[in-house]
Amino acid sequence: MSWVGAEKVRFLALAFLTLPKITRVIKAASRTLKQAAQQGAAPDRLQPCVSLVPRFTSGFRRRVSLVVLSLARGVSESDTFQSQMNEYKIWIEAEHWAEGEWNPSDDNSDVIVTMANGTRWFTTFFSYANISSLVEKFKQSGESLSGKYFWATDMLLVDEVSRPRIEEVVHHLIKENEFDQIFTQVESE
Repeated sequence: MSWVGAEKVRFLALAFLTLPKITRVIKAASRTLKQAAQQGAAPDRLQPCVSLVPRFTSGFRRRVSLVVLSLARGVSESDTFQSQMNEYKIWIEAEHWAEGEWNPSDDNSDVIVTMANGTRWFTTFFSYANISSLVEKFKQSGESLSGKYFWATDMLLVDEVSRPRIEEVVHHLIKENEFDQIFTQVESE
């Protein structure tokens, strides 16, 4: 058996051994939370029970925590995620530029969404036209093999980079449970 094959077998064995543990922990935590909720515990009192969830990655733990809390409250995971994200503030870098520098139909701007719970999420909105403009600029400057490719981290393409469009897209992504797949969580200040 090759090293890659052996590693794959080891990984699968660990996954199968760990999955039942995770399932047992989630079920136990869920039962504990349901009992606490039935006894009238306030939702904020239920949060410490989430520490029963094993420590994997913070993102995995957050998702498992949402599932456990959702089960205790009798709502779906997506409803819980959406309710956490219903209130937010949007900061758009371009709104802080000098008058006349922002062209919503041909521009890009960093955007930070701050949720009510204090988490901050980042992405850069690019208009479709801005990609073409940047490629033309790169052809002249020699960047990106003279415009033969284009890339940017945390890029989200839209028809226009305006506050109404950004608000519309953020709302849609939250509603469709895609927000945390597109925006990157950043450390709070």
